[in-house]
Amino acid sequence: MDRTISLSRAARLVGTTRTEIQKKIQDGELMTFEGELRLSELLRVYPNTELEDNTMIEKVERLMKEAITKVPHDDGLPSAYTLHTRLKVITDELAQANADLYRYRTIIDQMHARMTEAESSGESISAVHTWFQRALNNPDIGTEYRKDIIARNHLLSLLAAHVRILPSGHDFFVDGADSLLEGGLKSGLALDYGCSNGNCGKCQARVLSGEVRQIKAYDYFLSEEEKEAGHILSCCYTPVTDVILETSEAHGAKDIPVQHIDARVKSIQALNDHITLLHLRTPRTRRLRFLAGQYANLSNSELEKTPISIASCPCDDMNIQFHVDMTQDTQLTHLVRNNSSIKDFRIDAPYGDFIMKEDSEHSDLLIAWGMGFAPIKSLAEHAMALDKAEDIHLYWFAKKGDHYLDNQCRAWEDALDNFHYHPIFLDEDEAFDAQQLEDLGSLRDYDIYISAPDARKTELKAYFESVGVPQGQIMSESTLGT
Repeated sequence: MDRTISLSRAARLVGTTRTEIQKKIQDGELMTFEGELRLSELLRVYPNTELEDNTMIEKVERLMKEAITKVPHDDGLPSAYTLHTRLKVITDELAQANADLYRYRTIIDQMHARMTEAESSGESISAVHTWFQRALNNPDIGTEYRKDIIARNHLLSLLAAHVRILPSGHDFFVDGADSLLEGGLKSGLALDYGCSNGNCGKCQARVLSGEVRQIKAYDYFLSEEEKEAGHILSCCYTPVTDVILETSEAHGAKDIPVQHIDARVKSIQALNDHITLLHLRTPRTRRLRFLAGQYANLSNSELEKTPISIASCPCDDMNIQFHVDMTQDTQLTHLVRNNSSIKDFRIDAPYGDFIMKEDSEHSDLLIAWGMGFAPIKSLAEHAMALDKAEDIHLYWFAKKGDHYLDNQCRAWEDALDNFHYHPIFLDEDEAFDAQQLEDLGSLRDYDIYISAPDARKTELKAYFESVGVPQGQIMSESTLGT
């Protein structure tokens, strides 16, 4: 039978983005069946998919070699290498069987149509039989359902389990031995959790279908009734097969409580002559849960609470980054400048509602003015982790030499088809020029995120409202970090 696959799996299979698949569905080029795609339907629209990338094969080989060195040999069982080889043979045989099944199903459908036509036209059974023999011998019938694509889909299923979240409908993949929680966070989802170490129970979820296995011990008590109903801690379990999971997610700033975490300084690095990266690392059992675009208050024995935008993605909740403007004369800049004595900070976070509209169908227009790049970077990384937007345009207005992460932005543009970087070089106190956005088309098609000093923010918001962008599509934040 023709197998159905998720949209995320389909995107991985043909080497495109989930957004492109969704757009083809919206445009009527692809048809879905109960929210999934038939493999033959996908190959109809992507007939020229090539398997030139051997990354998956190499990953399987590497995992196999690691398994051979890590798994103790039991004389009663075949070796890991033998099991891997046999699995590959079975996978190839299954792929061939599926391809043959689709081919014969295609011939049968055509045979049914031919016999119906013969009944009405009086064509002889002998002529129909001759056609049937030719169809069986025709190697071109049913070849769009290719064995190589089927085998690739099997490999994807082996390497990464697909997880669907209810009631939101969000989905993600879990690679390797990551926990369900880790897989969701890496994919940009704001899953509910607390300690991420099996103590608090906030990441409790219910397995609706599929198989999971426990990968670490936990102290939180689950009753026998809860276990029988499928309740688990997502931080302590990994999927064995594709899984449907019932759990809660944060949908806004109000859904995440303020946390108070003591974090260590991991590194302090100059990004250019006057911007310094402050990299803090939280304890493994006290990770910072936040939404992209929010800010924190930093403090310690030498520093009063100082608001500063978080410049990193929520998908890496142990490594929290901040951009510090060293041209300012503040307690924070004095501490960072004398970094030999600085060891830790207290993080109070998250604050602010400058966050992404995750379920919007609009493209994203990110506008950073100077130091306003910090929360915009967080939003950009989050959008990329989600594979959310049809297009992401980043406009960074700054004086020459002040695009302090220019190389990183260009690397994003090189790596992603839907990410577009526009560095705008300003003279001293130069005003915003609307012509700099003329290549974007209708601005009503964008959700617009502005991070800029107060005067610039007001100016930009007024412009977008004047050209008809609804206020609900304009999100803005005043520059923090000094």
